[in-house]
Amino acid sequence: MKRTIIFTDLDGNKAKVEVEIQQERNGYLEFSACGEYGGSMGQCLDSIKPKNEVQRAFLTLCTQYHLNGMNAGTREQTAVIKAQEQKTGKRLDYDGAVKFLKSVKKYTVKHPKTGKSYQYGHGWIVEELPADIEEQANRLMDEVEAQETAGRIKDRDLVEAYEKHPQIVFNLFLKQFSTVDEAKKVLAVGLNEGLTVREALEITVDRNRVTCQGVEYLAGNDEDMDTLWDEELENYIDDCLLCEIKDEHLKKYFDHEAWKKDARYDGRGHSLNRYDGGEDVQTVESEEIYIYRQ
Repeated sequence: MKRTIIFTDLDGNKAKVEVEIQQERNGYLEFSACGEYGGSMGQCLDSIKPKNEVQRAFLTLCTQYHLNGMNAGTREQTAVIKAQEQKTGKRLDYDGAVKFLKSVKKYTVKHPKTGKSYQYGHGWIVEELPADIEEQANRLMDEVEAQETAGRIKDRDLVEAYEKHPQIVFNLFLKQFSTVDEAKKVLAVGLNEGLTVREALEITVDRNRVTCQGVEYLAGNDEDMDTLWDEELENYIDDCLLCEIKDEHLKKYFDHEAWKKDARYDGRGHSLNRYDGGEDVQTVESEEIYIYRQ
């Protein structure tokens, strides 16, 4: 495996990281990670400031397993040194590491494989890689690239962004809204109104009622809209037709279904769109979402 990704860190600086996993002649998998950052090349990953947890996890993976067959210390010794560096905020060179390990009586420990005494820096300790190391690395690199793309497209036209990066755009809406159904409705209205991605993410939704830039819409799939349509027709019968019949005994002879069948010839928009009687439809995640302005 050999793969390179490019992203920007917390300070907005561009980082280029190359990960390679290969089988060495001595029989173990070796992980290497190098990069370009701030004008430096090679082992500069420690200088990168992660701007989110995905970047942090990726850089931690790189640091943990880089040149896993060339460790001067055992896992125990390395952990002690890192703890000291974090405590003091200073990096220990080889002589400093030896001096510190001797002071805490960790200079000589058991070799993890042979069980014999091992002194720091007197050989190379191989840190075996997890069986799924390639899967871990690819997954984190995919997530870093996906978040990087998502960050760049928020100010782009929603229609253009959704055509080019449908899954990334939809995932942005899934993070913003509580259900898949809500995300679909909001995205559909945003597409219909020609908004930017960022503007669409500011839309609010309450079941089938979607408020976009101060205007209210009904939005939902075919089944949802048929249900609302039927309710609207029933309300019209109760509020505008039956109230004209003064004899309560005669009201039971009114044929609701026959009247609604005739009324449906005008289409759903005639009942559900209070603005101009029209109907709009957008396809989101292979589902048609119907939209009616109120």
